[in-house]
Amino acid sequence: MLITAVRLLIPLTLTAAQTRVSGDELSDANINGKISTPCDSAQLLQRTASIHGNELDKLANYAARNNQVKLMWQLGAATGGADSKLAYALLAALAEIKQAKAVHALVHNLGHFLKFKREIDIKTGILAHHAAGQATAADVVKTNAQSDFTNGASGAAGKAGVLTDLTLNTGNVCKENGAGKITTQGHTLSTALTKALYLTTDDDLKTLKYSTALKLACAGTTEQNWKASGTDIGCTDSGNTPKLVLKLTPSELFQKTKAAVKQNIGNTDTEPQNCQGDYPDDTVYWPTNQQIANANCQYNKNKQTPPAELASTTLASLKTDGDFTKLVRQTINDKSPTGTATSEAIDKIYGTDEDAFKKTYITSIGDSTAKLWESDGLKDKKYSDLSSANNLEAAYAQAVAQSSRDEVEKAKTLISKPKEMDCKNKVKADCNGKCKWEGTDDKGVCKSKSGEEHATQAGAGEGAAGEQKKEEKCAGKKKDDCKSPDCKWEGETCKDSSILATKKFALSVVSAAFVALLF
Repeated sequence: MLITAVRLLIPLTLTAAQTRVSGDELSDANINGKISTPCDSAQLLQRTASIHGNELDKLANYAARNNQVKLMWQLGAATGGADSKLAYALLAALAEIKQAKAVHALVHNLGHFLKFKREIDIKTGILAHHAAGQATAADVVKTNAQSDFTNGASGAAGKAGVLTDLTLNTGNVCKENGAGKITTQGHTLSTALTKALYLTTDDDLKTLKYSTALKLACAGTTEQNWKASGTDIGCTDSGNTPKLVLKLTPSELFQKTKAAVKQNIGNTDTEPQNCQGDYPDDTVYWPTNQQIANANCQYNKNKQTPPAELASTTLASLKTDGDFTKLVRQTINDKSPTGTATSEAIDKIYGTDEDAFKKTYITSIGDSTAKLWESDGLKDKKYSDLSSANNLEAAYAQAVAQSSRDEVEKAKTLISKPKEMDCKNKVKADCNGKCKWEGTDDKGVCKSKSGEEHATQAGAGEGAAGEQKKEEKCAGKKKDDCKSPDCKWEGETCKDSSILATKKFALSVVSAAFVALLF
């Protein structure tokens, strides 16, 4: 819903790269003298708002643009070998952090953008209204028929007046001249100004003109002359169609504007984010140029920088990325953020060759393979062939499930070895207690009495009985009598030491298997 709202609120009619036909690309360095009319100022403000709107739209699509790289990293963490799992897992964790930051930045920046855009829209309306008033300035001709002037309001004694209502030009008089071009000179703007705006002065926008001019002329179809006879003055026409013409030049409503003036966005050119005020209050419906500058300054100051694209990741950027170095420190249990251990760990995990890193984790990662379930069973697929996010996620789920099964089987194998290990490599003289010697005095093997079957099926059958006998052997002994190698004092009771060792070893193996699943 949030992304949809952003797209509805921001009319993305502009793009960062514009086609230039004439005029310069405007910048902080050359803006002086390029803004002349109220419409120029209005277009400058609207273009600035559109540039920021495009930035928000790009931020709203951050997850969609970077999701494939993130899923490939996650898939690499699930399918890679022992050496690469950690490398991919750290990158996948970083991708999750960056996507979360992009969402946070979008919400934050959108709130500030709406405040900024409100002031820009109000100011643009004022500038456009001023321009519309000036656009109505034209001569209005009044003519007479016999004795009365026509085309006007009725006056006293039935005589026609000379007043005419003027209608403002509402045809978007300040629309852009062409694709990507603003101002009367056809300039372009693809990067928002940061130091100063150039705007029509506040005084020019609030001064109304009431002066007018009248001109009485003699008109006709052939040759006109003014005629005076005694106290009468009249108009003659050789074609016998004389007319008196009254020309009215109405007020321009607003006074002619002077050149736009510089309005620093911040306190000075060198302090563009040292704002002179906050956003105008919501009750302000006629923002001054200073208030417009304050709103622009506040937006520039408060907007959050979007996270870098995942495909632009480099070894150098990883070492300076606070989120990534924190992940590595947690992995190696490094509590010193200023030490060299983290940087050295990154070198050990990824190597030091930038080109090799880029190839493995960015440009050629699509050549890696994973298994995807299809109608006729599991199939090996290149990451690049798993074009949709659903396919990548399905392959990831399959890889995680298989990795879990592998780790469980591995743990079972490791747990089955402790009893055998207790007797392995012992000489005949030491092969006693829970071990038995098989062979001659000179040549033979020391093995566990309970055998492998006992170790793998502890708690059932003869193995369970063997364990129970050993427990009984130690049970009831006092602390002073509870001695190795067969017994060990544990808490308040005497227990068989080999059983304790076996249980601890099994627990450590399971823990190791669980940790391995994380990477």
